[in-house]
Amino acid sequence: CIGALFFNSEGEKLDNTWNRQCISVALEDLRRMDEVVCVAWGEAKCKPILSAMKGRLIDILVSDSSTIEKAISIIQA
Repeated sequence: CIGALFFNSEGEKLDNTWNRQCISVALEDLRRMDEVVCVAWGEAKCKPILSAMKGRLIDILVSDSSTIEKAISIIQA
Protein backbone atom coordinates (compact mmCIF):
# COMPACT_ATOMS: atom_id res chain seq x y z
CA CYS A 1 0.00 0.00 0.00
CA ILE A 2 1.39 3.39 -1.03
CA GLY A 3 -0.53 6.57 -0.36
CA ALA A 4 -3.42 4.39 0.86
CA LEU A 5 -3.63 2.63 -2.54
CA PHE A 6 -3.09 -1.10 -2.89
CA PHE A 7 -1.04 -2.44 -5.81
CA ASN A 8 -0.02 -5.83 -7.20
CA SER A 9 3.42 -7.45 -7.52
CA GLU A 10 4.01 -5.51 -10.75
CA GLY A 11 3.37 -2.17 -9.04
CA GLU A 12 0.02 -1.69 -10.79
CA LYS A 13 -3.00 -0.34 -8.92
CA LEU A 14 -5.52 -3.01 -7.94
CA ASP A 15 -9.13 -2.59 -8.99
CA ASN A 16 -10.92 -2.98 -5.67
CA THR A 17 -13.51 -1.13 -3.61
CA TRP A 18 -10.92 0.45 -1.32
CA ASN A 19 -8.90 1.92 -4.21
CA ARG A 20 -12.02 3.21 -5.96
CA GLN A 21 -13.22 5.02 -2.82
CA CYS A 22 -9.88 6.27 -1.52
CA ILE A 23 -8.73 9.86 -1.96
CA SER A 24 -5.02 9.70 -2.69
CA VAL A 25 -2.26 10.63 -5.10
CA ALA A 26 -2.63 8.46 -8.21
CA LEU A 27 0.17 5.95 -8.78
CA GLU A 28 0.65 7.44 -12.24
CA ASP A 29 1.31 10.82 -10.59
CA LEU A 30 3.88 9.24 -8.26
CA ARG A 31 5.75 7.90 -11.29
CA ARG A 32 5.93 11.42 -12.75
CA MET A 33 7.33 13.03 -9.57
CA ASP A 34 11.02 13.90 -9.43
CA GLU A 35 11.64 11.92 -6.24
CA VAL A 36 9.41 9.65 -4.18
CA VAL A 37 10.83 8.57 -0.82
CA CYS A 38 9.61 5.33 0.75
CA VAL A 39 10.20 4.61 4.45
CA ALA A 40 9.58 0.94 5.26
CA TRP A 41 11.13 -1.74 7.40
CA GLY A 42 10.54 -5.30 8.49
CA GLU A 43 10.66 -8.56 6.56
CA ALA A 44 6.90 -8.40 5.93
CA LYS A 45 7.52 -5.28 3.82
CA CYS A 46 10.15 -6.85 1.51
CA LYS A 47 7.80 -8.05 -1.22
CA PRO A 48 5.75 -4.81 -1.24
CA ILE A 49 8.99 -2.79 -1.42
CA LEU A 50 10.22 -4.87 -4.35
CA SER A 51 6.83 -4.56 -6.08
CA ALA A 52 6.90 -0.78 -5.65
CA MET A 53 10.42 -0.69 -7.09
CA LYS A 54 9.40 -2.90 -10.01
CA GLY A 55 6.43 -0.62 -10.69
CA ARG A 56 8.72 2.44 -10.58
CA LEU A 57 6.70 3.92 -7.72
CA ILE A 58 9.64 4.87 -5.49
CA ASP A 59 13.05 6.44 -6.07
CA ILE A 60 14.60 6.45 -2.62
CA LEU A 61 14.21 3.76 0.03
CA VAL A 62 14.89 4.37 3.72
CA SER A 63 15.01 1.10 5.66
CA ASP A 64 17.05 -1.03 8.04
CA SER A 65 19.83 -3.42 7.04
CA SER A 66 17.93 -6.64 7.81
CA THR A 67 15.03 -5.59 5.55
CA ILE A 68 17.43 -4.72 2.74
CA GLU A 69 19.34 -7.98 3.17
CA LYS A 70 16.08 -9.97 3.03
CA ALA A 71 14.94 -8.07 -0.09
CA ILE A 72 18.25 -8.82 -1.79
CA SER A 73 17.92 -12.52 -0.90
CA ILE A 74 14.44 -12.55 -2.50
CA ILE A 75 15.85 -10.99 -5.67
CA GLN A 76 18.72 -13.48 -5.80
CA ALA A 77 16.47 -16.53 -5.21
